Amino acid sequence: MKSEFYHHLQKRLPKSTAADRTTWASQIVEEEISLRELSDLLQCKREVATRFLWLLSDVGDVDSAYLLKELPFLFELSSTIQHLNIRPAFAKYWLLAGVPPENEGEAMDLLFGWLLSSETKVTLKSNAIFALLRLIQKYPELKQELKLSLEEQLGKYSLNFDKRLEKVLKGLEG
Repeated sequence: MKSEFYHHLQKRLPKSTAADRTTWASQIVEEEISLRELSDLLQCKREVATRFLWLLSDVGDVDSAYLLKELPFLFELSSTIQHLNIRPAFAKYWLLAGVPPENEGEAMDLLFGWLLSSETKVTLKSNAIFALLRLIQKYPELKQELKLSLEEQLGKYSLNFDKRLEKVLKGLEG
């Protein structure tokens, strides 16, 4: 049986504002509302599922550890969602909360894949870069691969993105 809060979100998410989602994220953390129960919102229509993904980012902003503990479950669930590709949202979640150890291998493959794909939007590429930077703290042997991948992206997108890449590359040198 779904909670009253679940039904409230199901009804209100499609027309929600960022302020609404921030309030709900705080409520989720403060009241320790189960993200597993709420994850059924991903099976709802596109507008509900998409905004629930945004709400998960807001939960990560409020309390990254709260999001982190449910990321393995959510990641496993992501492969079962048929009507919406939710995997790219994990670049943001991993940036906010870190990558759970049990997901590191697949996460690295996905993050490098998004970074190198010409189909990936710059925002996703940026999230992937910064999530990878967190991972190379644990796996310094990936530093050279990340540098080469970043260098390959130079000159392909906006001037702002190039500036971001150059700043990250400079940081990798030091």
